[in-house]
Amino acid sequence: MVDFRQIKTRVRSLQKHLELPLNGRNAAQLTVLVAGAVNGPSNNADQGSTKTFPAEVTISVNGGRSNNVSYNLDGVHAEDILSNVNQPLPMPDALQEFSVQTSNYSAEYGQNSAGIVNIVTKSGTNAIHGDAFEFVRNAVFNARNFFADKRDQLKRNQYGGTIGGPILKDRLFVFGGYQGTRIRNFQGGISSSVPTDANIAGDFSALLSASDPNNPQRRAIMLKDPTNGQLFSGNIVPLGRFDPASVNMLKPESGAFRCVKSDRNDRLTGYSAAFRDFGIT
Repeated sequence: MVDFRQIKTRVRSLQKHLELPLNGRNAAQLTVLVAGAVNGPSNNADQGSTKTFPAEVTISVNGGRSNNVSYNLDGVHAEDILSNVNQPLPMPDALQEFSVQTSNYSAEYGQNSAGIVNIVTKSGTNAIHGDAFEFVRNAVFNARNFFADKRDQLKRNQYGGTIGGPILKDRLFVFGGYQGTRIRNFQGGISSSVPTDANIAGDFSALLSASDPNNPQRRAIMLKDPTNGQLFSGNIVPLGRFDPASVNMLKPESGAFRCVKSDRNDRLTGYSAAFRDFGIT
């Protein structure tokens, strides 16, 4: 016989997990608070940096594989059917319970050989209840890193709220929540642009004027021929210098990303590197 009192389960109440510093307020990270659960490598469970979901986590429970943890949201499987990782969960303010079972599962659980994670969302009650929140990260609150020239300029606002209450007393209830995230930051000098129709036709004359709205560099630039170092007259590049495959790729019906560079045969097969070879930095 199995003594279900010995099941290794930990339940985190709402108030407790609201006070934890979760990265991005991702409730799935609460899984690692249980003994035997650790962050596992993602390459064998998901696609590394190109994650299935932004909120996906890969947890190994008692040595089990990272993609063998079962996530249940209100009794329904909350997993991606391809990579078997967790689907995005509601924000912590909308959760009532978060529990993890690491061994001795009852017969109602199957399919996964590692841990079982059960998440229960809040519901409405006869009394109206709710909350509002905002988590702010801003340079005005930060100290400068000793080795940095200036303070971190990241501005991140995560805000929202929940509300619940009765529709019909003792019979029908409603509960809902909203969370928004706004992130603003400097790109550190890294920028990109896509070619205009004039650029695709070989016309880069807009680059001659810093005030031209079609000049993303915001400075006057004259294109140079990479073969002889001479300037292109009027910043017009002969269409014969473009690689036919790249021209076809730039067509809307191709569905390809408009990216370009210059190859060794002096044909333009790209955009950003083409700028570099023609004197644009």
